[in-house]
Amino acid sequence: MFGNKSKPEPPEKHPAASPVAPRGPRLRVPETARKASVESAEPAVAETVPFEPRREEKQLIVGKGIVLKGEVSACDRLVVEGRVEASLKDSDVVVIAEGGEFKGSAEINEADVSGSFDGSLIVRKRLLLRASGRIDGEVRYGELEVERGGRITGTVQTGEAPRAPRAAIAE
Repeated sequence: MFGNKSKPEPPEKHPAASPVAPRGPRLRVPETARKASVESAEPAVAETVPFEPRREEKQLIVGKGIVLKGEVSACDRLVVEGRVEASLKDSDVVVIAEGGEFKGSAEINEADVSGSFDGSLIVRKRLLLRASGRIDGEVRYGELEVERGGRITGTVQTGEAPRAPRAAIAE
């Protein structure tokens, strides 16, 4: 009983845990398999996912209690949880979280508004106005989705070029 004093062997390290492990297919364990392995003694089944390098996303997060003033450009994703007073250009997506405030102008591809926007907003693709969202000012959009409770006050136009006023017909 006490005669066997051999040390247990250290567990083998997984090759992906090594800092110099080659980049190749990654293994992803589906959520159902993770639950099954925790709840029962059955081994989890992993599926192979080919490695796809992620494009570096240029993201700016303005947290609660922070005020940002100025111009923001070339930003892939702007998340507003605090207050922004700015001009936003050459950007892809703006997300205004509940409690977040944006005042100024924005020309972007997509917007998701749960907080408040005051100013000129041009959304080339999709504008999503959540139930808690408020937009005051001039709005142009490609597609518009408004949840029950969302409010827009001001001028609203689709993304089409404004039409010239019809000439009065003289009789």
